[in-house]
Order: sequence, then structure tokens, then C-alpha cells
Amino acid sequence: MDVQQEVLRVLDDTLSLGGRGLQMTRATHLLGAIPELDSMAVVNVITSLEDQFGIVVDDDDIDG
Repeated sequence: MDVQQEVLRVLDDTLSLGGRGLQMTRATHLLGAIPELDSMAVVNVITSLEDQFGIVVDDDDIDG
């Protein structure tokens, strides 16, 4: 499994980017550059990543 591609797929699906997310690279700016990525979307992306990868992100690890 290519983790980077899987993360991009989760991002694309969660934000309904219609494939635009699959073209992103490590250098792609996210916050402020993608209108779909607001504060609620960030929570949805984190939840989706937790579900996809079986991880837990502590609330204390999330900071504006």
C-alpha cells in the first residue's frame, strides 16, 4: 500500500474534491488554499484517517 496515495484518496473523498486531491504532492498547501478545507472538514479528515489507518489522534494533538 502506498500510504501517501491512500492519504490523498481519503482527503479527496472526504472533501469531495472530484479527483483534485489525488494530484496533490507534499508541497501542496492545504489550509487557506483549498476552500473545502475549513475547520469542520479538518475534523472530518482526521476522523477518516483514523478509520482508514486504525489510528487515534488525541484531541491534545490537534491545534489551530
